[in-house]
Amino acid sequence: MLYPFPGVIRTVLCLVIFFVSAVTLGEEPAKPLAVLDGRLLPEASGIAVSSRTPSVLWVLNDSGNDANLIAFDTDLDTYRTVSIQGVRNRDWEDLESFVFAGEPWLLIADVGDNDARREEVFLHLLPEPREDADKARIVVTLAVRYSQGAADVESVAVDPRRRAIYLLTKRESPPVLHEVPLPALDVSGRYAVEAQVMGAVESIPLPSDEELSRYPRFGRFRHQPTAMSLSPDGSLIAVMTYRGAYLAELPATQTWLEALNNNLCAVSTPALRQGETIVLGADTQLYLTSEGAGAPLYRIPGRCADDAHEP
Repeated sequence: MLYPFPGVIRTVLCLVIFFVSAVTLGEEPAKPLAVLDGRLLPEASGIAVSSRTPSVLWVLNDSGNDANLIAFDTDLDTYRTVSIQGVRNRDWEDLESFVFAGEPWLLIADVGDNDARREEVFLHLLPEPREDADKARIVVTLAVRYSQGAADVESVAVDPRRRAIYLLTKRESPPVLHEVPLPALDVSGRYAVEAQVMGAVESIPLPSDEELSRYPRFGRFRHQPTAMSLSPDGSLIAVMTYRGAYLAELPATQTWLEALNNNLCAVSTPALRQGETIVLGADTQLYLTSEGAGAPLYRIPGRCADDAHEP
């Protein structure tokens, strides 16, 4: 929902709301890198760092919005809209950039399913659009079914070295990690695949009694995963929840499930109204923002909080 105020006033009001929230939580308000354009990004639900231009972030909106990707240049403070042809935004929830066979790619995760009713969800793969492009077309679509039935997912990450795509469920407690093979990407078309269950991620703590008391309406949802990302070098996994962010080292000797269950640590993050995006840059910097018009975009160090070796 857009606020009924002119753009500048709306942005100021949104910043005030976010800063007041941080102060209420007893945190020092972090300075945002930018404030996202609320007209272009009213419901930012996925974010990825460009493999072509490191200063550019690709961002997508949640369901009910157009099938567009927005390229935001953090250095120039400019936006570019790329229309994705031939698909619709049923419930886009995450976005990943990765390099495969030396070429930059994007994955659009149309995987949201609040009521767990969708028989299949979609992973759309396309070459990362060039700087002069205003349109792009999907090359490969994976129509994904879950072996245990429909599930709501907002967290998706690509691991090109392991030739795999990982999906982490949202509304199950504990959340469940699934794996889908990453196709060769030298063919085009639509392919039906079944996601394989890797196991439960039990390391994300459930809401405490204090959280349930402080947030009586939404406290029980604070542990739910809303985004996931892999660092470009493949060594670090980031997970976002409504509570905040987590990191897990990913050694070559461990599976994703082992890394998430054994290596997870909490990250000190600014207060977010509805944090549903996270991405790790090449310099292990974390970029995160929130749904809602005029949301601040933060860039923070990708490291565990002091003495926070457990969530």
